[in-house]
Formats: sequence, structure tokens, C-alpha cells
Amino acid sequence: MATGLDFLNMGAIGPGNGTITLNANVTGSFSSFTVAGCPSGGCGFIKDLADFAAFAPTSAFFTVTQGATLTFNLNSLSVDSRIPPGGTNIGTLSVSGAGIFTQPGFDPTAGLWTLTTQGPGITTFSATAIAFPNAVPEPSAMLLLGGGLAMAGMLRRKRD
Repeated sequence: MATGLDFLNMGAIGPGNGTITLNANVTGSFSSFTVAGCPSGGCGFIKDLADFAAFAPTSAFFTVTQGATLTFNLNSLSVDSRIPPGGTNIGTLSVSGAGIFTQPGFDPTAGLWTLTTQGPGITTFSATAIAFPNAVPEPSAMLLLGGGLAMAGMLRRKRD
């Protein structure tokens, strides 16, 4: 049963960082990161998770260095599913975590990271990072509240 993850460094197994490469263009908020901009040597790195049980918050857990540098600091880790291979089961591992995205010129933003692997020998990898926008009060709601309080004060003053 898996107790940690060793990410490949351009095909080399061993301690250290793995290499991030893109095999499909990215959409949404991260659409500026493209396959064309990610050279064969990779466009970032991801740190190994040596031992799930001994996890400690990890700064710069993964970093994408294409144009501006995007970093994800992993603050928590959860093993969501761990099924060893056997019989007709190919085996799966699913882990997730929460942390903070940082990029020069932007406020630090909370986000999630998930990873799912399956299969002996040939493993597919999927990682998703979702940034949550910070809640900002809408000016119209504050204007409506202020206007209502002013109207109530004027009506009360008129009655007296």
C-alpha cells in the first residue's frame, strides 16, 4: 500500500523534485500556461511526498515557471482513497490538500489540490488546483443598507 509519492524528475526516479510538464492547454484562470510555452525540459517542479503519515506543511509544493511564477504552498494533506492492486483491481490512490497560491502582483489565494493515480506499471496522473475568490462586500448592498437606515431616521424625525 502506498505510503508516499516520488514524482519523476524528467524520468529519473529518486529523492528530490519532480518535473511539471503540460500535455494539454490549460483553461480558465490559468489559461496563460500553454503547452507551447512549456519546453521539453519542463516548466516547473513538484516536491515529493515521502510519507503521508508524517506530512508537514510544505512551502512551494509545486511551482510553475512559465512567464510569471505560480507557487502553491500545501498546508494540509488527506489520503482520500488507497486501494492496493489485486485480482481484477488495478489499484488506485487519491490524495488531496488545501493551501495557498502565490504569484507576484496578486494577493495570496486559498486553493485545493487533488491527485489521482491508477494502475501498475503505467500510471496516469491528474492534478487539479481550484482557486477560491476572496469574498468582497458589494457596494450596492452597503448603499441599500445605508439608504434604508437614512430613510428610517428621516421618518422618525418627521413624526416627532
